[in-house]
Amino acid sequence: SNPEPTILGIARAMGRPLGAAEVAAIWRKLDHVNLTGAHRHNLRAGHGVVGGWRRWLTNTHLEMMCDYGLDRLVFPFGYDLSERLDETAYNSFQRRVAGAIRDGSVVRAYTDEDLFGFAFNKSNLNLDRFAFKRYGWRNHTQIERSSFGDDELVMDVWNTAEESCAIFNSAINNGLSDTERAASAVAVLFEDEASWLEWRGQLDNAKSRVIHDPAPKLLRSVRDINVVQFGGRYYGVPQKLGPIDFYTAEIGMLEGIIVEPGLTELLRRLETIAP
Repeated sequence: SNPEPTILGIARAMGRPLGAAEVAAIWRKLDHVNLTGAHRHNLRAGHGVVGGWRRWLTNTHLEMMCDYGLDRLVFPFGYDLSERLDETAYNSFQRRVAGAIRDGSVVRAYTDEDLFGFAFNKSNLNLDRFAFKRYGWRNHTQIERSSFGDDELVMDVWNTAEESCAIFNSAINNGLSDTERAASAVAVLFEDEASWLEWRGQLDNAKSRVIHDPAPKLLRSVRDINVVQFGGRYYGVPQKLGPIDFYTAEIGMLEGIIVEPGLTELLRRLETIAP
């Protein structure tokens, strides 16, 4: 909802301050752009044109269609699924798909499946326009939308997610004060010892940071902005934001907060802000 201030906050948190023109230029590249690639069906990349299917389907697909009786249904519309494509003339896409079918392998267009999943499953749809089933929040999870007809299956998935997230959230909430208890509670979520040890190390590091990092220190107030020192940086925190937990909140991402590496730089910026 506030793209340019968000980009500015990320840049400041990284120690790479940007000017207004640079921020605007970055947002122009991202504005209403699907970052995972253009929406398209794998079998007709680009756009649908008459005869275009010959460039994206393989003979295996045609045989599957005939097996399901689709050849009789589409014949009145001018499609003859009994013909076969010249496999020696397959383009690079068809050769790749045919090879995957032959080898029983999965074609992955994106190497980082987690990133693609997060990018694709965004929640900016107006659900009122679709016939999705919608569910409210339980303690830890929510099914935002579902097109499944089998409610029992949906509940099985939801129950599993709820139980797992309850264990994980409990471990996270208690972890910084009781690492051992958190460790035993969350160990069941990991498939192998290596991933468990990696998570355990991250938790120990987090606990160490909380113990050794000094508490936030209020230095002064400039009009309605508190000047706070924390973790080697200086923050201008609008008083209207109320109490903030510097250990858990993404301070630099909160609207209105100013972050600078030095006190002099922060005070100089605050002088430029109109009352």
